[in-house]
Parts: sequence; C-alpha cells; structure tokens
Amino acid sequence: MRAAQLDLPGYTRGMKVYLDGQPLAVERATLASGLRAGSEAAQRRGRVVVEVYVDGAMVSDTLLGDPPDEVLGAEMKLVSVEPRLLVRETLLDAVEALDKAGQEQAEAAEEIQSGRPEGAMPLLQSAIMKWQAVRDAVEKSASLLDIPLSAKISSPTGAADRNLSQVVDGLAVSLTEVRRTLEADDWSGLADLLAYDMATQVKDWQEMLRSLADGLRTA
Repeated sequence: MRAAQLDLPGYTRGMKVYLDGQPLAVERATLASGLRAGSEAAQRRGRVVVEVYVDGAMVSDTLLGDPPDEVLGAEMKLVSVEPRLLVRETLLDAVEALDKAGQEQAEAAEEIQSGRPEGAMPLLQSAIMKWQAVRDAVEKSASLLDIPLSAKISSPTGAADRNLSQVVDGLAVSLTEVRRTLEADDWSGLADLLAYDMATQVKDWQEMLRSLADGLRTA
C-alpha cells in the first residue's frame, strides 16, 4: 500500500524529494522532474548527483539514463558528492581495472604462444572492454572538471611528461594494430603486441591515472 503524500507547500501529488537529506520543493515530483530538480540543486552547490533511491531502493543507471515522467513511489532521495572526489575515485578504480586488463593481455599472449589462439579470444575481448571503459571514464572525468586534453601529465621522474591527448591517442594506435593483426591472422604479431606494447600501455595509463588522482587530492 502506497504511503500517504504530505500536504506541504510546494508539493502536489508526487514524490517527496530529498537531496543529501534536505527536502526540495518540487511540484508533482516524478522520477524525471525530481532528478532534474535534484541535479540542478546539486550543481548550484558545486556537487554532482551520484546515487538515487526511490522508497529505499537504488534506481538503476538504465532507468536514470531515460527517466520516466511518472510517480514511481512516495519518496525519492538523491545523494551528491564533490566532483573532484568522484573523479579521483573513478580514476583509482580505473587503475585497478587496468591491473586486470594487463593480466588478461598477458594470459592471452601465453595462449597464442602455446598454439591456442581460440583460448586467447575471450581474454582479449574482456581486456579491450576494460580499456574502452577506462578511456570513457577518463574523457568524462576530464569533461566534468573542465580539464583540457592538452593538459600536461607529470611522470614521477619528469622524464616522460606528456599530455592527456597523447596518451589517449597512443592507446588508439595500439588498439588499431591489435585489430590489424587479428584481421590478418597474424598470431605471432598479436602475441608480441599483447606481451610488450599493450603492457607498456597499461603502465603509461596507470601512471597517468595516478598522477591525475594525486593532483585532485592536493588541489
């Protein structure tokens, strides 16, 4: 049985909406209008919404991507964070994801070198999916914080400073070469790419991600 709606100024028949525990006055709040109002309120405070709950249940990313203009419950709670903290956590999660991608690449190379290319394909596919997710995360993070892709990334030694776009472009070149060797059934070439070039990509990207994360911690 649906909970009764409170008759408060600013509310009609809709969900009660809270941002970080504070009520928002939203007329006939639906999932779409509540999310919009909460996101705008968070933005005015220099924050971004990261989680949404309706009647205590977390709303899926799929539903948030195309929120219906419908009342789906009695209460909607939005949780926001400071963007730098969100991006830093995202970048450090990406470092861990690349640990797994690097392991899968190495195992795929071993499978190919052992004459089992069919065993390498699931590993390679999984690694590439992780790379795509990490690249998207970096580009979205840069956009969220207005970090230009021309921004310099300092390495620990200072000997290999590059900018974001050079690191991103370097990955694109390597992935294109992986695709070429696959299409040509060049298994020896693919194994070498995975064992050496793509291993270097993991190292370069993890260095970049850690550098960016450290900068956000000290900013």
